[in-house]
Amino acid sequence: MTEKLKNLMDEVTGMVDQDFVSPDLDAITSAGDRAVRRRRVLTGAVGLAVVAVIATGTVLLAGSDRDDKADFSDTTFRTDAPLWTEGSVLHTPDRTYDLGVDVISMTRTEDDIAYIGDDYGVYVFDGTSSERIGTAADLDGALTMLIGDSDGTRVGWIEDHEGQLDFVVRDISTGAMFVDSVHVDPDGEEPLDTGLLLAIDGSTVYRVDARGTTVVDVVTGETKTLGDKNEPVLVIDAEEGTTVTWVETPSGGDLGTDVIGPDGGTLLGYREIGTVGALSPDARWAAGIDAPIVWDVRSGRQVGLDVGTTSDAVGYEWLDNETLMVITEVQDDLGGAGGDDHIGLARCVVPSGECTDIATVAISEDNRVALPSFGLLPLFTFGGEDSASMTSEEASAEAPVESSTERPE
Repeated sequence: MTEKLKNLMDEVTGMVDQDFVSPDLDAITSAGDRAVRRRRVLTGAVGLAVVAVIATGTVLLAGSDRDDKADFSDTTFRTDAPLWTEGSVLHTPDRTYDLGVDVISMTRTEDDIAYIGDDYGVYVFDGTSSERIGTAADLDGALTMLIGDSDGTRVGWIEDHEGQLDFVVRDISTGAMFVDSVHVDPDGEEPLDTGLLLAIDGSTVYRVDARGTTVVDVVTGETKTLGDKNEPVLVIDAEEGTTVTWVETPSGGDLGTDVIGPDGGTLLGYREIGTVGALSPDARWAAGIDAPIVWDVRSGRQVGLDVGTTSDAVGYEWLDNETLMVITEVQDDLGGAGGDDHIGLARCVVPSGECTDIATVAISEDNRVALPSFGLLPLFTFGGEDSASMTSEEASAEAPVESSTERPE
C-alpha cells in the first residue's frame, strides 16, 4: 500500500474533532468493524461533512412539520433537483417514491438515478419503476458504492463474480457494459486489496487498484496510467477533462487539492484554494470543502455561499452548471432540537451565492439516509445500525424489480 493511500486511510484521526455533528467514535472503534473504520477514513479527507454524518437520520422538509413530509403534488420526475433517500423512500422537494429496498449508495445520471440496495442489488430508477442491472460486491459495506456522471448516462460499481472482483461501468441509455478485472495486491491493504472507482467523466473512467491509477475510455478501450504505479493519483472528481486531485507532501502530509486542466496544467493550486471537491458539470466552478465557498476555475475568483450564520457547510453535488447542493450545520433554533441533532440541505446558486433551505435531516436511530455522490470521497450515505457491516447473507432478500411511485403512508 502506498504512503499516500495509507495516510488517506489514517486521515480520519485528525478530522474527528470538527465542530459539526459528531458521530459516536468510541462506539465505532470498539465495534472493531474494519468497514466502519474504513468509511471513516476515506470520508475523513472531506472532514467536515461526511465524517459528521456517520449517524442515522430522518428527513424533514425545510419549513414544514414531519407529518407533512409525504404531502406532495404530482410532478414530472427530474434528476436535476434535490434528491435524497430515507430508507427505501426517494425524496424530492415535490413528492416521494418508494423504491422497495433500503438504499445504501446513490448517484445520478442526466435522466435516471442509480442506487445500491441493502440486498447489494444495483438498480436504475426512471421515475416510474426500478430495474435491477447488477449486483455490487460486498466490500465490507463501507466501500460498496456507486459513482456516476450526473450530466451523462454512465454509472459504475465493483461486482464480485465468483470471487473475482470486476470494475463494471454501464451506459444506462444503451445498456452497453464495460467490464474489467480488478487487480489486487493480496498482501496489500485497502483499497489496493479491493480496487476503487474514482470518477466518471463521459466515457472516461478513473479507477485505482494494484496497477495504480488508470484512466480508461470505455468506448475505445484506450487506457493510460496517471502518475507512478506505486503512488496512485487520487482523483476526487472529473468533468470535461478537468480533474480535482489530492496533493500531499513527500512525507505524506496533506496539502489540499489541485484542479488540473485537460492539458495536464494546474488551473488552481492547493496554495490558492486549500481543498475542493465537486466540479460543476462544465468544470467552471469547484466547491470548497474547508468552507462554504466555490472557486471560479477560470479566474480563480472566490465566491462565498450565503448559508446563514453557520460557517460549517460544504457543497456536495452540482444540480447544473450554476446550482450547488450544500450540507449545512443547523443552529439551535428548532425549539431545542437543533445543533448536533440536525443537519440541513440547502440549494445555492453561483455566482450570486444565494442559498435556499431545502430540508433538515434529524439524527435518529431508525433509518439510513443517502445523498447522491459523485466519486470516491463524498460517501454521503449514513444511518442504519448495521449499514456498514451488513453481510451478503444478512441482506439476501430479493428486492422487487418493479417499484411503486405511490406515496408511502
